Formats: sequence, C-alpha cells, structure tokens
Amino acid sequence: TVTDANGCSSSLTATLGQPAAPSIQFDIRPVSCFDGKTGSVRAIPSNANPSYQYLWSTGDLTPGIQNLSAGAYQLTLTDPSGCSFVKSVEIGQPDSPLSGTVIKTDAACFGSHSGSIRIQGSGGALPYRYALDNADWNGSSLQFKLAAGSYIPRIQDKNGCSTSLPAVEIQQHAPVLLDLGGPVTIGYGESAQLSATIDHANGGIDFFWNPADSLWLSCLNCPDPIVSNLEFAHWFELMVVDSLGCTAVNRVQVIVEKHRKVFVPPGFSPNGDGLN
Repeated sequence: TVTDANGCSSSLTATLGQPAAPSIQFDIRPVSCFDGKTGSVRAIPSNANPSYQYLWSTGDLTPGIQNLSAGAYQLTLTDPSGCSFVKSVEIGQPDSPLSGTVIKTDAACFGSHSGSIRIQGSGGALPYRYALDNADWNGSSLQFKLAAGSYIPRIQDKNGCSTSLPAVEIQQHAPVLLDLGGPVTIGYGESAQLSATIDHANGGIDFFWNPADSLWLSCLNCPDPIVSNLEFAHWFELMVVDSLGCTAVNRVQVIVEKHRKVFVPPGFSPNGDGLN
C-alpha cells in the first residue's frame, strides 16, 4: 500500500514463487551376494541440471555411487540457487546367505556307480544350479551314478554367487566273496556234491549255475548241487546275487578218473611144453 502527501493511497498484491523441488528417481542395483559390496545407485533428477551438486552420505559427490553394501543411503541435491533437497534410498540384498544341505545314498555294491547325493539349496536368489567338485554346473539337485569316494557339493544361485558345502563321503559295501573250493576228483561213474561258501552278501542270495550244465547237476538254483553222470573233466560255474543286486562269480573243476583193469593173457608155448 502506497500513500501520497494528499492522503491518497493505492494497494498492490504480489506473489513470490519458489522453484519446484525436483523429483528424484534412483536406478538401483542390489547387492548380488549376501553381505557383499556389489550394490550401486544413480540419482536421476526429473529436471536434470548440469549445475546440480550431489552429496551422498558416503561423501561421494557424483550422481552415482557403487561398491555398496546393503543399507540406507542419503543424497543431498543442491540446485544453482543454493536450494537443497534430501532423499534417501535403500540398497537391498538376498535375505540370507547361500547355503544348503545334502542327503547321500551309498553305493550298493563294491565297485558300482550307484551312489547319489541330493543337494538342497537355501538362501541367495532362486533358481539354483549344482555341481560336485569341479564339474560343470547343472540344474539337477540329484547328482547320481557315483562311485565310492569323497565329493564336495557346490551350489550357485541366480546372481552367480556360489558356495561349497562340507565334503560328502560315499561308502560302498565289501565285495561279495564266493568260494567253491579246489578241484574235485571223482571216479568214473561216481557222483560228488559241490558246495558254495559266501561272505559279505546282503540279505537273501540267489544261485545261478550255468544252465548248460543241467545234464550233470541236480539243481541249478541251489548252493550245493550233486554232480553225476560226468564222463570227463569239466568246469562248473556259479553266479550268486544278493538282495542288493551285488554279484560274485566263481567256478570249480570236477576231474573224472577212469580206472581201467588191464588183463594180461596167459603165455603159450608153441611146442606145448608150457615153457616159452
């Protein structure tokens, strides 16, 4: 309001404005591996001005910062007029570190490749890939066809983070042992009983004598068949299979002795005197 010397006055209203606060967006890259320092963030003001000044809570003065661990970070943005705007941003990470458990199955038979290791991943970022020792990564949690030995299970997550679990020992049963004894000797026309001795078998045992020997063996699926009607030496072979499918094979020779009587004719005398 303005008043002159004569008392006349006039009023005028003026409105003072202020710059609008910039809208700040953040381009965020979370931490890949739990407790790592691979996070980054870049500030993107809506009305970007080359004269903006950046001040992060880390002390950095650039639009973007990197090599960050998970947590909250604050940005102070100052425009050319000296006005400051403050905004915070959160850098995330996987909820828990990459880890896992295993369930093993030992090899059923000595020397077989029937063991397996099932790996169960946890933490990190799904999906997972798996491997044993230095083998290539694969998508199956079940690693199978394993022989007896020590294996180190490994897990890799979606972000490429990996971890190794404690070594797993695949065991194996002792080999099934089959003994049929030494050579068996019989006389011509005689019979003999074979006998199988088995060690380290698991559960029930099935016996399989060679079917081609059915002419001379009293049974083909028993441990102690009787050999008869054998006219010459012959090898008899037996395979045994236990309840786990483990096998053993051995053979025994039966020798036939033929004792023949030798008849010597009485001497004769050409002149009949009984003297040669």
